[in-house]
Amino acid sequence: VLHRRLADAAVRGNLAVIDDLLGRPHYDPEWPGLAGVLMKLADGGSAAALARLVDSGVPFDERDERGRTALHAASASGSADCVALLVKHGAELDSPDGLGRTPLLLASRAGSGAAVGLLLGAGAAADQTDQNGRNALWWALKSSHGELAMQLLEFGVPALADNEGMGPLHLAAAADLPDVVERLLPSLQVDEPTQDGNSALLLAARAGALDAAGVLVENGAAVGYRNPLGDTALIIAARSDRLEVARLLLEAGANQNSRNERFESAASIVAERKDPQWLSLLAEHRRGVLDLLGAR
Repeated sequence: VLHRRLADAAVRGNLAVIDDLLGRPHYDPEWPGLAGVLMKLADGGSAAALARLVDSGVPFDERDERGRTALHAASASGSADCVALLVKHGAELDSPDGLGRTPLLLASRAGSGAAVGLLLGAGAAADQTDQNGRNALWWALKSSHGELAMQLLEFGVPALADNEGMGPLHLAAAADLPDVVERLLPSLQVDEPTQDGNSALLLAARAGALDAAGVLVENGAAVGYRNPLGDTALIIAARSDRLEVARLLLEAGANQNSRNERFESAASIVAERKDPQWLSLLAEHRRGVLDLLGAR
């Protein structure tokens, strides 16, 4: 009964009751249910209640059905206070869960710069990957945490693609993180494709990531690059209704009449849609091309 009352008080955050029960003579920190309570507290960011149980001797490196410890739970929730507490008590830093994800990877996915800083400062391995080949930088970008991605790059976390060829540049482009794109480009190929053949510019076009697309074009991305379906960035922009990205691509020399394997072009997609803004944009560009040819 004592331990069930303690578990209930901990989940409710009733510190006075917790303190009272922890002082009882029959309290056993290894009572099986308390490890699960510890996980809930770490996941919920309840640092004060967590501290009392950890200080009383409740094991904090036991695992749940997903292979996660309390530090995994605290990191996944982005609770820097709980991470700091568990790190201070010697929790395993680089232990992977059932998917191969370490606390650092989970904190990066959560976007908690404070938790990430604590883990790296305590000596967590910066280059570990999960079972899909995804490291801390990959997860930060997948979750669109641009500032954290820059922090990880400054720390020296490598810019690695995952097992499907999806790399940091692709992720940063799709998330419209132009500063990260610019930071990555000196060391990466601007038109490097994913496993399914899409370049960063094609992904930016699909997402309507105008600023990232601009940085890619400025750094030499091929506007005529085609994926295995024959789609160019302009075709994708037209299909996805990304008007301003299309304007950028046209000004960079993209061909509105270039056709994919289904014989679609940006011009044919726009003609079928009959949107006045799109029709005006393509007509304006056609006039510009004719004027240029006439001047020659």
